[in-house]
Parts: sequence; C-alpha cells; structure tokens
Amino acid sequence: MKIALRVAEWIAGFDLDRVSSEVRERACLCCLDTVGVALAGTGAPSVRAAARAFASDGAYGFWGLGQSGAHAGACFVNATAASALDLDDGYALVVGHAASSMVPAVLTTAQRAEVSGREALEAVIVGYEVAVRAALAREDTRVDALSSGGFTPLGVAAALGRLRGLSVTQQAHALAIAAAYRPQAPLVVSLAEGAMVKESIGWAALAGAQAVALAAEGFEGALTILDREGAEAPWLGDLGAAGFATLPVVNRSPSGCAHSGRAHSARCAAVAPDATRPIR
Repeated sequence: MKIALRVAEWIAGFDLDRVSSEVRERACLCCLDTVGVALAGTGAPSVRAAARAFASDGAYGFWGLGQSGAHAGACFVNATAASALDLDDGYALVVGHAASSMVPAVLTTAQRAEVSGREALEAVIVGYEVAVRAALAREDTRVDALSSGGFTPLGVAAALGRLRGLSVTQQAHALAIAAAYRPQAPLVVSLAEGAMVKESIGWAALAGAQAVALAAEGFEGALTILDREGAEAPWLGDLGAAGFATLPVVNRSPSGCAHSGRAHSARCAAVAPDATRPIR
C-alpha cells in the first residue's frame, strides 16, 4: 500500500486515549509556547505586512491584531507571527520547526469550527508526528534544503484533515497535495539576509490548509509521491509508538540556544492579568 494511504489510515484511527499523559502534556506545552511567541511576534514588521496583505472581511482572526481574513490567509499571518522572533520550537533531529506552522493552523481553524479541546489536542499530536516524519524521510539533506517549509505542510494537512474528518482517501490526497505544493525556501539565503520569509513557515501553513480544502472537494494528488526507496522506515517505522514526536521538542531563547520548553512557557505566561486582553 502507498505510504500516503497508510499514514492516512493511521490519522483516521488515532486514539488520544492510547497516548501517554507525558505526550499530551508536551503537546499542550507546544501549543502554549507557540501562542506565546506568536503574540510576542505580532509587532514585527513582517507580521504587520502580512496582515495588511491578507486582511479582508473573512471571519478568521489575526491573533492580537484586531484584523481578520479568510482561513488560509489567517493561517499564514498567525504562523508568520509564531516564527517572527525566531523563538519557535525546535526539533534537533530534523533541524526545523514543526509547531509554528501547524499549531497556528489548528487554532485558527478552531476559531470558526466546533472543535473541542480534545479534538484540537489530537490534531496537534497527529500533525507533529506527520511533520517530523516528513522531515526524516526527505531525500535532499543539503543545508539549503532543510527549511521547515519543506516538511511542515504535511503536518498541517494531517492536523486539519483530522479536524475536518476527511475520509482515508481524502486525507491521503491532502498529504499528497501538500507534498507537491510545499515551499522550499533556500535556508542559507533566508538566514543570511534575515528575510521575512523565515523558512517559508507562513506559506507552509497556507499550503497545508489549502491542501485539505482541495482534497475535501475532490482534488487529487499523486498518491505515490511519498514512495521511494528507503522511505518506509522513517514514515512508517513505529508510527504512533508510545514516544511520539512531541517529546524531544525544545524551545529557543532569544539567543537561539535550545532550552526547556517548560521554562520558556513559564516566562511567556508570566504576564499580569490586567495586562492581557482577549484575542480573536
């Protein structure tokens, strides 16, 4: 069976009750951390520019900005905010950032859909697992090919496909579409110039969201796109094993050094109650 279909079957059958409390807590921490760094990033010029570009009468809010737009545009803006300050999570084994595309996509979707906390948590864990496996399975390991946008659209497609209740076939096509349309920002140039594109993290959220929208309407991808020699092990080996991909996640300090996500989230949460306001 094609890898895309086998992964889609796993997504459809995922059961949060079989996940350890440690994994669930880590996934919650990833969400809190991502929202915290995104709110801190809303003042960045890149985020303000993206908000102006995507603002419309759509119903999906841009976090902390008092503006809104269509679903895909809001995913882009909120993911751009999550990566703007280079404080987004890190996963050392893949040299990349899964949550800064995927968590904003899940929480943006939840603004206008009937999504329970349990369903959102399931989507985040599924999305993280798929994103990291997509990165581990990549064929091109040159430094310039390591940008997060090259693998996170598949995590977004997995997470939002789960939320939307896609059939196994639709989910497989969503993964295949995301794999075909994923951006590949040259990593070295992006880092060297300090460009706002940030490894295509914002566009990765948009690409994954649109892949799900397309698949839901019958648009099809090439289901063999993930199949190549040596790909089964990183994609399917121990898929859904007790450890899950969320456990080794670290978060970064302003200096770029990896440190405990729990400590960082505590700092993000250390805000006086009267200094907060609701966000859309």
